[in-house]
Amino acid sequence: PTRRSSDLGRDRGADLETDRVADAAEIFDVRAIQLRGAHAELDEAVDAMRTFDWVIDSHCLHCIIGADRTRVLENVFNALSVGGRFFVSTMCGEVTMPALRACFDPVSRCQVVNGVAYRFIGAPEEILEELRAAGFELHSSRIEPRTSNDDQDNLWVMAVRR
Repeated sequence: PTRRSSDLGRDRGADLETDRVADAAEIFDVRAIQLRGAHAELDEAVDAMRTFDWVIDSHCLHCIIGADRTRVLENVFNALSVGGRFFVSTMCGEVTMPALRACFDPVSRCQVVNGVAYRFIGAPEEILEELRAAGFELHSSRIEPRTSNDDQDNLWVMAVRR
């Protein structure tokens, strides 16, 4: 079920996974006081449209596959108030992790185990285009390069609902 944060004053937000407000503030140099959040299930439509000032994806988006990605991004967009921010942290780029490469389908760009797609490892440009197509304006983005071949590049994005 969708849960909304309690009375938070000016800032109301949702986190797709766990509370990563401090991480997002540090990464994007967001100057905000007393940000508080709630976990929300955004694979279903949010019952209160344009309720949230921010939504944080902490390594969840790459686990959403196929048409579900479009639906979730649409729900995130609709959950945000005008000017609301969507912070994204997702795996991206060339797949170098041996365990991931062993079951990676380069056509779908998915990790496939026993015929089931588990992770989408898109090119950064592809992921940014998905966000634009969902209606977001991209405020900033950067790629955090992998530190070894047992790691994966990470895409950080701050997208805004206009």
